[in-house]
Amino acid sequence: MKRISTIAAVALAAGFMFAVYVGMLYYGEDIGPHAKKVEIRIVPGAYLSDVQQKLVENGILRHPRLFRWVAVLTGRDKTVQAGRYVFLEGMSVARMLHKLGAAEFEVTRLTIPEGFMLREIAGTVEREVEIDSAQFYNLAHGGSIAAESEPGVGTT
Repeated sequence: MKRISTIAAVALAAGFMFAVYVGMLYYGEDIGPHAKKVEIRIVPGAYLSDVQQKLVENGILRHPRLFRWVAVLTGRDKTVQAGRYVFLEGMSVARMLHKLGAAEFEVTRLTIPEGFMLREIAGTVEREVEIDSAQFYNLAHGGSIAAESEPGVGTT
């Protein structure tokens, strides 16, 4: 009986140590004052594995298996929102998953100077927002964008 209780105590202690270790990997952050910032663009319809790969390639995600495992178990693998995200080197897995699930992405402000022609605007949009200039030009020239944003505008 004493041997069984000793084995159970050792197993319980090992399980507790493992839980603490996983918790430290999940919640632990090491963001220094000069932490590298990495911007990642997630396209609509991207899978969590695509995001995970980008984070690993950029040296931001140190524990990809934990990231994937927790995301699948919590259902966050299905809540990844498209957008531009900024991640910091040393950021915790918990914060990364929260940022992706809550759509805490970066907003890009775009200022079009007065008098710009449509081709110049398309070039600016491509540089600043990473939208194909030809596709933007075709949509804008056809009136689709203007018609959706303001009723009665964009029809010729």
